[in-house]
Amino acid sequence: MIRRPRALLLLMLAASPGSASAQDAPATASPRAVVERGLAAMGGAEAARGVRSLGVEFATVVYQLGQEVRPGARPPFFLRTGTQVWDYAGRRMAIEAQTWRPLPSRQRFVTTTAGGMAVTDGAQAPQPAMPAAGSRALRQTPLQLLTNALASDASLRSMTRAGGQAGVRVATPHDTLTLWFDRAGGELAAIEETTDDPILGDRLTRTEFLRWRPVGDGPLRLPSRVDVLVNGVLQASTGHDRWTVNPALPDSLFAIPDSIAARSPRLDARGDAPVAVRLDSVAPGVWHVTGGSHHSLAVVQGDSIVLVEAPLSSARMEAVLDTLRARFPRSPVRLAVNSHLHWDHASGVRAALAAGLTVLTHRANVEPLRRVAARPRTLRPDGVERRAGVARQIRAVGDSLVAGRGATRLTVHHIPTPHTDGMLGVYLPEHRILFTSDVAPTRNRWDAADLVRWAERRGLVVERIVGGHGAPTPWAEMVAAAAGQAAAR
Repeated sequence: MIRRPRALLLLMLAASPGSASAQDAPATASPRAVVERGLAAMGGAEAARGVRSLGVEFATVVYQLGQEVRPGARPPFFLRTGTQVWDYAGRRMAIEAQTWRPLPSRQRFVTTTAGGMAVTDGAQAPQPAMPAAGSRALRQTPLQLLTNALASDASLRSMTRAGGQAGVRVATPHDTLTLWFDRAGGELAAIEETTDDPILGDRLTRTEFLRWRPVGDGPLRLPSRVDVLVNGVLQASTGHDRWTVNPALPDSLFAIPDSIAARSPRLDARGDAPVAVRLDSVAPGVWHVTGGSHHSLAVVQGDSIVLVEAPLSSARMEAVLDTLRARFPRSPVRLAVNSHLHWDHASGVRAALAAGLTVLTHRANVEPLRRVAARPRTLRPDGVERRAGVARQIRAVGDSLVAGRGATRLTVHHIPTPHTDGMLGVYLPEHRILFTSDVAPTRNRWDAADLVRWAERRGLVVERIVGGHGAPTPWAEMVAAAAGQAAAR
């Protein structure tokens, strides 16, 4: 049974996006001595080695950075409570959770070395990225961080910052992190890691460990609160309570059905899932670009292609462009349409700019995308920020715009939706196809009645809706859903 710890939820609600800092500490010892002091502050090396697994009750608030209604607005957030176990010996994790906001739902997440699975309100789905993410999460818990830092294959270097706070740069075969320690007690105060991000460029993630408390009757001490900041902005705050050391962990807790495991692609040497790209014909010259969770639409217009949507990542965008070059060698992609600014739908835009494409976006999104293009990206250089003409590659759409001619002519329209201010949809009049992202009612973003009324006001005669998520859907289903909503009212 999942309980809702009120005190922890109040703690989470009190947290808000912003910056935070740990207590300063002087660097006066060798890096190994600093790590050993941090391990001693947790209860000592012997206590740490005796931990094969951990269980905890948690409550967390997660701010969905990059999903704001408009740039500069407060990000939406969700509240979740539940229990989590880390099986260090078996390199497995399991979470049983209840989400309370924005919509109530129950989840179960399982991560093993062989695969990942999410169960939402009883519906199972494979999670191919979870094994890599779970392995990283296990490595970056305080116990594992400090014991791994003292391993023979780790490289340590002393770090200091203003005020004399002691830090250690740790390089292992898997991670390169900076660990910062509390001056007074020696506890691990924070870890920092710089990674590549298609929106933020060089992304600094800082995880802060706060309010260390004893666990059980032994010497072990663990943090009761963990905050995660991205480029100085709070992304998540989690409260921990009722730790259990070495709980019984039956294998059934981590069981993943064969039918789910079979749908999890093998990871590459870096632990990344391969990018799958599939072209599904939806009309002559019109292709639904699928193969993952986020889709695009490729419209062949004679000697060039318009690509609607550049989602998810630079790697996906590059794979999509490679696939289209191979399939249509005489029709290069010259134009890309960005549906909206949310990170999961705009994270391929920079790769599109690097490939020389012109990007159409709603006028509200032009300046934010230009800032994306200007950010330094040193870990995965693409040179976009150094190109003087890149700002001219990003062009604005106001209310509507027509691109191309003939059977694959398309019109780009602004869609007013509470999901985001700068939403665009694409309509192909000859084929009566409407492409949208995050406004179809199956995504709980917009009522079907709103979508149908908008299309009618625009004078669009639609037969199918083809989207950034899911399979093509007959427009008649939207109309029927709209009628059902109207009858319910």
